[in-house]
Amino acid sequence: MIGSFYPKDSLVSYVGHCIDVEVNESKYKVAADSHFYRTSSLEVLYFECPGYLPVSRTITIGGVPRFPYIIPSTVLVKPSSEPSRFTIKVYSLTDDPINSFKISLRTGYQNFTGPSISYNFSTSEGIFVLEKQIYSVTTSSEGFKTDYSEIIDKNTLNIFLTPNNFANSEIRVVLTWTGDLDLDLRAKFKYSKDFDCDIAGFSKICGSASLNFMSKPGINAEEISLNKVAPSHYLFYVKEYKADKIRLVEAGASIKIYVASLQTPLIMLGQQDEYAYQVSQDEYTIWLAFCLDGSSGVSSLAPIQSYMSKNHVKESLQICSQFYGDLQNTTDPIVYENLKFPQNITNK
Repeated sequence: MIGSFYPKDSLVSYVGHCIDVEVNESKYKVAADSHFYRTSSLEVLYFECPGYLPVSRTITIGGVPRFPYIIPSTVLVKPSSEPSRFTIKVYSLTDDPINSFKISLRTGYQNFTGPSISYNFSTSEGIFVLEKQIYSVTTSSEGFKTDYSEIIDKNTLNIFLTPNNFANSEIRVVLTWTGDLDLDLRAKFKYSKDFDCDIAGFSKICGSASLNFMSKPGINAEEISLNKVAPSHYLFYVKEYKADKIRLVEAGASIKIYVASLQTPLIMLGQQDEYAYQVSQDEYTIWLAFCLDGSSGVSSLAPIQSYMSKNHVKESLQICSQFYGDLQNTTDPIVYENLKFPQNITNK
């Protein structure tokens, strides 16, 4: 795993023996012996810099995904003698209303275990005052999956919950972002030898996949469901639909994957806030998130987290073969049984 931090002269430290941390300027690399990947464990990194508040980041070693991934940027914030006023708004990704919710706060990045400060609200919006800091936020509401998110130097946090009504083998992928632009969450996979499915606003249902929820003004969220995975390679990616004040690289996008057996996200993948090389922002409007091998289920999840030119998206599905090998030729359409598709699709 690799990550970055700001300020670039911050000190990065780790207390433990499970991983090795290598720091090079504003980047760091986390490595562990192969036997640590058999089961998951939580390890904590510490960041500090003169003039900034120290902060920690919890990372998961082992479990899902089996492949390396990019850790979102770690940004330290300056202290303030004045408390901050936060507003949190909770939305449903279906027509089911949210009448109450609970949030639990812990300091640091990706810190969702252990003692916390909790607040209960009897509406879908809450306001509270806190000392300025980085906070990890756990949001729960009866009848919905639990959301993980973070407050990073912002005063408003929008939370989007998916209902806890999963089919046994269903997988849901939720995209959220904070920037002032419009994004599309898409899923691409092979349906037959001569036909590829590309789930998006122009094609909301194909095979077992469906676009449950589309973004609309003021609502920066989209959700795609795989009701039943097939023996195919799935590529989930994000496309810049319409730029406004900013471009894709500044969107602050995050993808969360939910399954029936877990109340919390199986994994969260964050978007990088810079390109790895000098490219045109007008051309690089695709962010590849992850691949999934339907033959193996969610245990095969392989993060990509890389930007791509819109000129190459037609060949993008071939990227998944780099993880799983070539997909065997499909001569007939894949058969899906007993499919039920959501009826609450919202148009832009």
